[in-house]
Amino acid sequence: ITAAEERLPREAEKAQMREVIERLAREIPPEMGAVKLKSVRITEEAPQAAAAGSKRGGLSTVTYQTEVQGDLNGIIKYIDSIEKNTRFMAVNQIALKGGAVSLDNTDGKPRVKYEAHTVKMDIVTYVYSTSGKARAQ
Repeated sequence: ITAAEERLPREAEKAQMREVIERLAREIPPEMGAVKLKSVRITEEAPQAAAAGSKRGGLSTVTYQTEVQGDLNGIIKYIDSIEKNTRFMAVNQIALKGGAVSLDNTDGKPRVKYEAHTVKMDIVTYVYSTSGKARAQ
């Protein structure tokens, strides 16, 4: 339980987790791929009640609804870095909209031009919140 509590963010760290999600997108090396964060929205479920008589707090599910644009390699690296983070986060749901494909003939040599993919994903973590009884001690 102690090890799990160390990996889970505290109630006060929800905003810091958002910053981690944003930072991970910026840290994708350009030679590995491209990712641009478009938005992050936080939604939270009510905390699960702690066991009766327990001094430990409860867990609430926090979902970071994230939208990114990028190439396939960058998106894969981004998801990998989220799930391997020291703080527990998991990609729970993902929706991929393929980027447009067009023909670029500006210099007389036709080339295929690929636009960035758009990915919407739900990144889930569980926030540990101490109970009122545990706070008072």
